Amino acid sequence: MEVNNKSIWPSVAVIMPSYNHSMYVEASINSILTQNYKNIKLVVIDDCSTDNSVEIIDRLAKKHNFQFIRNSENLGLNKSLQKALDMISSDYVSFLASDDLIVPTKISEQIEYLLAKSIDAVYATGYQLFDDGRTKVINLDHIEKKFQRNKILDYVYITDSSGPLLQSGLFKMNIIKELVKVRDKFKSDDWALMIKILEFAKVDFINKPLFYYRQHSDNSHNKYWTTFSMRAEVIFHLTPLALRHVAFANLLSSQAQYLFADKKYILGIRFSLSALMMDFRVSQLKPLIKQIAKNVLVKLKVMR
Repeated sequence: MEVNNKSIWPSVAVIMPSYNHSMYVEASINSILTQNYKNIKLVVIDDCSTDNSVEIIDRLAKKHNFQFIRNSENLGLNKSLQKALDMISSDYVSFLASDDLIVPTKISEQIEYLLAKSIDAVYATGYQLFDDGRTKVINLDHIEKKFQRNKILDYVYITDSSGPLLQSGLFKMNIIKELVKVRDKFKSDDWALMIKILEFAKVDFINKPLFYYRQHSDNSHNKYWTTFSMRAEVIFHLTPLALRHVAFANLLSSQAQYLFADKKYILGIRFSLSALMMDFRVSQLKPLIKQIAKNVLVKLKVMR
């Protein structure tokens, strides 16, 4: 694919919201600047960072001539994204957190795929990126199968714990501008937006790692009690009634896994049993039995 002629290929805006990621933001920006697809407009919007992110971004913006927006007050992520979207125009748009990275061919591969398929959006898988430099592929083979079988929307209605992430995607700008305001209505905003995109747009999936998702203690999935009510809100309002019991069972099961990881075994078992009562599936018995056995062993060690 010849990607250097800007007059031939569609324009792509990459929006990067920034907040207190001074350790990572330069690498994140460079991963966009070094894309082999050249018709890209980078927009970085900083939401009143208190570290030296602003100085780093300002230096890079002057050197590489990309748009840098500095909020005069802390607006939060959704209002910052909306502000950036209101200030730019392009054919397509992608998002990248200021601590994540994209591979050098992400935009070109997704543009080529979108044009070949005549669709509105495409997601991808990626790598987990750990602070010690290790990477691990995010396995989304099950997502590829759901797309192939045209079952992806029903799947996303009932779970948000194992789907593609927003930063993996590339979207038609008009689709995002039409649907992005749903993020203001729900605190579990990426899940709500993905449901709406799948409802109203032609979407597909590339089962290839095209971005790096940084893993550290600030990732929101570590705040599992806070996100529990946020995820329940999406189910109440966006999941069809016929699927709602399955969605709540999945939510309880997912919460149980967080509790087990946090060594809160008794509470985790209670959540697992509640999930089974709401939507009994034999496949759920094996992990539950495993955790009960693990809890018994822990108790025995304590007694010794």
